[in-house]
Amino acid sequence: LLPVASLSYCSRPSWFSNFAVNDLGTVLFAPGERIYSTLPNNDYGFLSGTSASAAQVAAVLSMTAFQFPDVEMKTQVHTLIRTSNPLPNQQSDRMISFDAPSLVQGLMAEFGWIARH
Repeated sequence: LLPVASLSYCSRPSWFSNFAVNDLGTVLFAPGERIYSTLPNNDYGFLSGTSASAAQVAAVLSMTAFQFPDVEMKTQVHTLIRTSNPLPNQQSDRMISFDAPSLVQGLMAEFGWIARH
């Protein structure tokens, strides 16, 4: 289980988001406010919510799982936490912001690039 909290477009915790500490003692944030999304009736618009935050983290982890099939998901999650950035202007350095490019760079540095065709 990897709880993900919502981050505002100003890189601050969203006012509506709950914060849950993960197994590594951190709170992981990902963008979750004003996310351009699909709407009913074949429309598009901006939505906010932790479901948008969690979807971004899940999408990147699924892509890295495909690219690094021999690396356990638990290890990929630990790399995600380790390569995330502390949120600015917060009381705790345990509040971190998800960073997809840093995750991929961290996995490449540790495990090398595994080509998938």
